[in-house]
This record gives sequence, structure tokens and C-alpha cells, in this order.
Amino acid sequence: MFFVEYGEAFRILRDLMPLSAAGNGQFVLVSGALGGGKTRLLHEFWKSASEHDALVLWAAGSRAEQGLPMGVVDQLIHHADLPNDLTDGISRLIGRSFQEFSAPAFDSPAELPALREICQMLLELCTERHVVICVDDLQFVDPASLQVLLYLQHRMRSRRLLVILSEWEYPWVAQPPCRAEVTRQPHLRIQLKLMTEEKIRSLLATITDPSTTAWLARRLHHLSGGNPTLVNALVEDLQLATEHEGAPGPGGGKRFGRAVVTCLHRWEPQMFDVACGIAVLGEHASPSRLSRLLDLDVAQVGHSIEVLTRAGLVRADRLGSCEVASVILAGMSAEERSAMHLGAAGLLYDAGEDAADVAAHLLAAARADGDWAPRVLSEAAERALGKGDSTTALSCLGLALDAADDTDQRRVVLRQLFKLTLQTNPTAALSFLSLLREALRAGRLVDRDVVSLVRLLVSRGDADGAVSVMEDAMTSGIALGQEARLELELTFRRWYGAACPPFLTSDSLRAWYTKASDIGAPRLDTGQIFARVWVRGGDEESAEAAEQVLRQSRLGVRPLETMSAAILALAYGGRCDRALSWCDELIEHFGDRGATACLAEMQAVRADVCLRSGDSDAAIELAQNAVTLLRNEGWGLLVGYPLSVLIEANLELGRVREAVDNAARPIPEAMLETAVGVRYAHALGRLAMASGRITEALDYFHACRHRLDVWNVQMGGPVPLPASTAEALLIRGDRTGAREVLQDWLEQPACRDGRTAGMALRLLAATAEQDERVRLLLRAVDRLRAAGDSVELLRAERELQHTYDGVGQRFEPGDDMRPGRPERVPDPAGSNSVGDLEELSEAELRVARLAAMGRSNRDISRELWITVSTVEQHLTRVYRKLRISGRSKLSKLFAPMAMCGPQ
Repeated sequence: MFFVEYGEAFRILRDLMPLSAAGNGQFVLVSGALGGGKTRLLHEFWKSASEHDALVLWAAGSRAEQGLPMGVVDQLIHHADLPNDLTDGISRLIGRSFQEFSAPAFDSPAELPALREICQMLLELCTERHVVICVDDLQFVDPASLQVLLYLQHRMRSRRLLVILSEWEYPWVAQPPCRAEVTRQPHLRIQLKLMTEEKIRSLLATITDPSTTAWLARRLHHLSGGNPTLVNALVEDLQLATEHEGAPGPGGGKRFGRAVVTCLHRWEPQMFDVACGIAVLGEHASPSRLSRLLDLDVAQVGHSIEVLTRAGLVRADRLGSCEVASVILAGMSAEERSAMHLGAAGLLYDAGEDAADVAAHLLAAARADGDWAPRVLSEAAERALGKGDSTTALSCLGLALDAADDTDQRRVVLRQLFKLTLQTNPTAALSFLSLLREALRAGRLVDRDVVSLVRLLVSRGDADGAVSVMEDAMTSGIALGQEARLELELTFRRWYGAACPPFLTSDSLRAWYTKASDIGAPRLDTGQIFARVWVRGGDEESAEAAEQVLRQSRLGVRPLETMSAAILALAYGGRCDRALSWCDELIEHFGDRGATACLAEMQAVRADVCLRSGDSDAAIELAQNAVTLLRNEGWGLLVGYPLSVLIEANLELGRVREAVDNAARPIPEAMLETAVGVRYAHALGRLAMASGRITEALDYFHACRHRLDVWNVQMGGPVPLPASTAEALLIRGDRTGAREVLQDWLEQPACRDGRTAGMALRLLAATAEQDERVRLLLRAVDRLRAAGDSVELLRAERELQHTYDGVGQRFEPGDDMRPGRPERVPDPAGSNSVGDLEELSEAELRVARLAAMGRSNRDISRELWITVSTVEQHLTRVYRKLRISGRSKLSKLFAPMAMCGPQ
């Protein structure tokens, strides 16, 4: 037996031509795998033999004609140009003896004279010419024709006859008796093998660039498994791609797809079904599972797998390439594909396979039957989220919601789906409102769900909807726990700058909102501490509270609004480095989970922190990324936040045209009625001022002030309106008006923040005479240096240098010329010297100063908006750092401060 590739097989057959032509009859049996090139080999050899004056008789077995007696013999005599009397004679014999040829079996050809006569007539042809008989697909040849071939085999040794038969390569299949007799007689056996990568490379050498030939050969071998039919189809696709696109493509095209499907359909009927089952089950395919999935005998399945393996289509019970799998799946109808995926999901679930694998089949089926399906889909959604695949997670939960029959199960899935949709596409979350409202009225939601609903509606400008949700919650007996109460308060502060929004007018609803139950871990001071940040900026206490909140966010118990408020509290408290560090951690977290909306908002927060710390370039890049990541409708009313940062940051760098471009972006009108709108309007006022439109700028600032006065709130931290107003008045030449605005602002709580106070002092210096201007600018430099605002500090230092230049003095940036802090004074008792006041933090310094003025701890607590406990802790640290015993020593230490005014 010869185990050779196509080219070598052709040479073997060609070498048999002169032997058989010389009267040495040859009988050849060619076998090969599915798509192995048997038919092509016979066709090519038939053409070659015809060119060498041989009389070629051609026939092919057919599954459809296998029951037609003498069907192949009839093909043989009508295929070639035979004498009419011979053709007519054989046709009459077939017709006259049709019933005998239809018998189920033959004991011997001698029992049928007609068969012997037909064979003799064919053998007589060999006396006149060299005859070549080619019969393809021996496995489908009818029994009577097989008897003729067997008769010829017995009597051809001294004839000018070459008989070539091709058949499928059947593993472990019992042969029919007649075919067994054919193979028992002397014959030459050729078995075609698959093409190697080297053979494919030599085939490509004439049609591809030498630099890509090796890579393409590897690629084609991977796609085809070396199957000659598929290789030829791939080469044809390659040639077409090269002709039309100028470069070869990396995958199979239409011809490859047709070749795969055609090969599978030419074989036994279950072959395509088994291939489909393998394509659907993928790495989970096995004979037993395929048997259950397809309702076939395990032996049948095993036989089909062996055929596909020998054909190079299957390797280790899996399809050799994903391209072949895709072609096979595409060859199924949508209904067949869905049903098979659904069956596969059930098989894998019963086998205890991973939830993600089961869910993948349910998603492919677009159906989920069985009470276990919603639970599996929910688990798979969590797995997908852990890998950052929010798209798959959303698909799993959506299908789980459709499949859930149990009320409790449906509620759990709905809450999961709503929460995830909020993180990825808040606009899409609106589609779940009706279902959630229904669950709310039935009392099947919890307080945190109510907060999420209110937060979504408020962010879309639907205040009436938010009120309706809270009324439903109150009617259903849902009480707000401490955590939910804090989250709702921070939501209202974000949008309206106050704990109680203007649309919350119902007394009963206000009472429900303000009276938190004991549900959840209490956070008694957090809301108040964060509220101070809005009014006067951050401090050490707000920074510490923010750190605690953010550490808890790692456990997944904090919503994004709370984390954003905490990060901004850190930034306003002078800890921009920590704020940026938390931003980076959360950006990475949201990016890994595919939470697009959360990622975009956190990038906007980081941009805001960068702007505050003086890195305007980074602020622009981050804010632009945030705006691009979500479409306007995805942002809702919050789109004004990154746009404000973009406008302000571009103005900081003098890029007025870019700021104008960002101001031209569309915004929802309802945004202007919110705190986000106030900041946006303030940014537009700054833009008008930078463009020389001072009256328009003042109109913007006055409108912002009016909005805040109506709400009775202050936003000194994020929106320094007095500074902008004073700056506009100074540009217009109204120094008196600017001074009044700034002096009033310096008396407000907002100016206890180092950055804000420094900004106010710098601007106030522009309204003062020479001597006072130096003192004010020195204080501004002191406060801004402590706050870490490099941009504002640089402005103050430049103005101070300019002032010194006017009187012939020199100021070096960075000099420690801060009269706002007293020098050390000796201890009156004559003991060791006291500690350095430079060691005190801003918060400790404020508490120590008030204590030195004789204020009680409770008075200090009220004035600074901190707890009595915090005052006591600050004083304890002050005494330790200054090495003093109590309050009596503080008054002398802080006496020099009285000469410099309040800080």
C-alpha cells in the first residue's frame, strides 16, 4: 500500500499506464479521508489518460442511485464514445435482466448469463484499445455493478485494462461481502494522506510573495488541517483577495466556507450533525455528550468523529480552527442553532460545568428554559464583571430577567441589572423604571434601591419623578437607613448644594427623608463634614473622614457620588496627592469592570483635582476623555461638570478659542437649574471675562449668586464666585466695589480654606495701597504655599515681585516671609523653649487661635463646624507639639497674630 500525498499518487497512476497498455492489467483501489482529493485525482488522471489515446470509461457511485441495478455500468457505457452496437447490446441486456440484477445478493456471477455477457463485451474492448475504467465513490456502487467490476478483476491480468476505484476511508466499519471480495483479490492500494505545511508552502510559492509564503502556509495549514479540498479552496480565496485587494487575507473566504459545508454534506447524513454538535460544545465536546445532544448512538458519534479527525477537521474532539466552527454554525438555521445551544446548556449544567460556560450557550440560544437558568446567568454576570466584561454581564442579566418566573428571583435580577446598567449606560437604566416602580409599590425594594432611583431621576432633571419615588417608598413603609440617608443627602448636595432640595416641599416627605432609621452602619458626622467642604473648603477633619469613606468603598458598599464627594473633600482639604491616588485606583477598578459611566465620571473628578492642583494640561486631557467616553445623553445633567473643567482649564492656559469650542457643546436646559449648572455658568462667566465682555461676565456671576441665594446655600469650595466677581470689577476699574466684595468674602467661612483665602488676599492686594499690598500678598503667598496650589502661588509671587520692584526691593520666590505665623517666644516660667508653631497643621492652628482668644470647646465646635471631640483632639496635639501644659500659655504665643489680622 502507498500512503502518499496527491502529487505522488498521480505519479503512481501515471506510471501504471504503460504497464497496462502493454497487456499487464492493473487494478487500483484509492482511498482517502473526507475531502482528501480522491475525486479530483480521478478526474485529473482521466484527462491525462484521454490525452494518451486511452479509452476512458467514467462512472461515480451515488447514494441516491445505490438501489438502481447496473446504474454504474450504465454510466460507464454512456460516458465514452463507444460503438453503438456495443452500447445498445449492453443496454438491452440490462433491461432484459433487470429483475435478476435487483436480487438482494449474488452467490456467483455465473448464475446470471446476462452479467457474464456484459463483462465479456467490456473485455473485448481491451483487444482493440487500451481501456481505463474510473469509478468514484465505490461505497455507493450498486451490488450488480460491483459484480461486474469483480468479474473484470478476475480476468484482467493479461488485458490492456486499468481499473481505478476510489472509496471513502472507513474506520472500523464492516465491509459488504462483495466489496470485501474486491479488496481480497490482488490489487494496488493507494491511500491519500493530508497535506503537510511544506507541501502547502510549495503550492503557494508560485502565487505569493516569498516574504509571506511561510506565514501563509502555516495559516492555511491551521485552517484546513491539511485537508486538500480545503487547502485548494483557501488558495482560490487567497488569489481572489490578492487580485481585488492587493494583499492576501489571513482567513478563509466564501470558497472555503462552501468547501467545508459541501464536504460534510457529501458524507453520511449524521456527519454534518456531529460537526455542528462539536462546533456548539467546543472544548466540552465528547462522544457521550454529543450522543445525548444529537440523540445518536455513541458508536455512530465515535465513527463520525474518527472520520472528521482523519480529514483534519477535528483534533482531540474539537474542530481544528474557530473559522471552521464559524462556517459550520453559519450553515445551520437560526432555529437549529438555538435549539442545539439550549440543549448544550442543559448538558453542561447537569454535568456541573462552570456557570460562565453554561450561560454562554443560553446567550447564544437567546432563550433560557429551566428554573436554574436565572441563577446561573446571574452568577455568570458576576464572573463577567470580575473580568471587566460588562457587555456580557448585561446580556446575562437581561436574559435572566426574561427567564425568571419566581417573584423574589425576578426582583434580585432586576436590582442587579439596574445597578450594572447605571454603571455602564445610565440612559439605558431608564427602561427599567416601570418595573422598579412596580416592585417599589409592592414593597419588594430596599432603601438603597430607592436612593438609586432618585439619583437617576434627579440626574435626568426629573424632580417630579424623584418625589414620586420617595412618596411610593414612604407609602410602602421603606425607611431610610443611615447609609442610604447619607447617600441621598450627598446626591442632593451635588445637584442643589443643600441637604434638602428645593423641590422637596411636602412636610411628611421631608420628615421621612430627614428621620433615618438605625438600618446600616451609622455615619453621624460624615454628611455634615462633607457639607462644610461646599461652604468653606476642606480641612484635616474632612480629609480624614474622606479617607475612611474611600477605604470602605473598596468593599463595594459606596456609590459613586459618595466616593466623588470624598475625593473632592481630600482635594479641598489640601491633600491633592491623596485625591489623585484614589482617583487612579478607582479609575483602574472601573476600567477593569467595564463600568463606562463610572469610569467617565471618575476621570472628570480627577480632571477637577488636577485643575485645582495646577496641572491644567492633565485636566484638559482627562476631561476630554471623560466627555468622549459617554455621549451627552449618557451624562445627563452631569455633562456640565467635565465641560466646566474643560473651559476653566483652557482659560488657565490662555486657550480662549478652545474654551469657546467647549462652551459651544450642547447641554440640557434643566442642568442650569442645578449646582452643576451654577459651576457651568461660572465657567461661562470666566470665559466672557477672558474675552473682554465684562458686563456679560458680571451678569453670569450675579445669576449664579442669585441661584445660590434662592437655595440659601454656599458653594465657596467649588465655585469661588466672589473672586471672579472681584476680578471682573477690577478689570472694569471698580476697585472700591472689588474691595467690598473681597472684604465681605474674607469674613465668610469659605475663606478658611487656604487656597480660597490666598486667592482672596491676592485679589484684595490689587485694591490696596503699596504698603498694605505687600502685607496682603505675603499672607496670600503664605496661605497658597501651605495649600499646595502652584498656579495661584505663582500668580501671587509674581504680583509680589512686581510690587517689590515698584519700591526697589527684591523678592525671591520661595522665601519664608510669612508674618501670619508668630515666631517662637520663650516660656514665661523660664523653662525649656516652646515648640515651633510651624509644626501645627492648618486645622490645629485655627483651633489653637480660637482657644487662645478664650473660646470654649463648644464655641470652637460651632464656629468651625466640627465636633467637640475633634476640638479636644486638636488641642491635645497642639499642647504636645508646642510642649505647653494648657490654654493659659496659648494667649502669649498667639499675641503677635493680632497685628496681622484674621487668617
